[in-house]
Amino acid sequence: MKPDGKVYPDPDRSGRNVLFYSNRLYAATVRQFDDGWPLGGGPWAQIGVYCPDGEPRHDWRELQCIKNDIVGPEWEGIELFPAESRLLDPSNYYLLYCAPKIPIGKYCGRTIMLAENCIAPQRGWVKPPRAEGLMDTPLLINPEVRGLILNLRQLAQAHPVQMIGLSERLKIPEVKALHMVQMTQQSILIPLAFMVTFSIEVGHPCGTCRHLSMSVQRKDRVPSPPGVWMVAQEFGFWGSLKSCSVWLEDLAGHGKAVNLVQPVESPE
Repeated sequence: MKPDGKVYPDPDRSGRNVLFYSNRLYAATVRQFDDGWPLGGGPWAQIGVYCPDGEPRHDWRELQCIKNDIVGPEWEGIELFPAESRLLDPSNYYLLYCAPKIPIGKYCGRTIMLAENCIAPQRGWVKPPRAEGLMDTPLLINPEVRGLILNLRQLAQAHPVQMIGLSERLKIPEVKALHMVQMTQQSILIPLAFMVTFSIEVGHPCGTCRHLSMSVQRKDRVPSPPGVWMVAQEFGFWGSLKSCSVWLEDLAGHGKAVNLVQPVESPE
């Protein structure tokens, strides 16, 4: 899954919790509500689904699996095709409105027809996409996390890292130890399992830069590009991943981290 320079949807600025999911094909933002479902009240969720490459992929079976993975197989979801007077169509971004039971459609037992016995043209039924890891580690950005991010940004601004001569200085054990302490202090854990380190670096040929490192505290997991960019925007990164220097860092037996470096000042 690779981003193509498009701006991905921002987390909700109202203070509501936002969960982020992704896989090799899709990314999804999830807003959950304890009450207020328009059709009779009760809990509900809004799932926004898009492809990071911008393609208008909209496969019913895949969306069904996304719904199952996020809110459970016994919740139901609907997609709204609105009146033209309130149409919103800024991008290939699809909204599923989900609740435990939706009083729309037929109520009958589970019925699946294969290509050889269907009543209209039908694909064969293959292993559901969730077996390929449809939804990965969720990412939660809420007011508490935003508070941690703000504090970390202020800390990094107060203690910039001088890049000129840094590689030579780090050869001195005492200097390396102090640098490691600083980077540990400039790290936060974002639920559910994302470790993020942030610093301000001076002395780059292009000027002062932001540097963000993000890893998943789970075996054999690497943060997805949309997830990294969602967090990067919270730290003030501009443009898109294409506006950054990006590389993978081997964490010496503790997985891999995605690193972003970008000038603080936008050229625009």
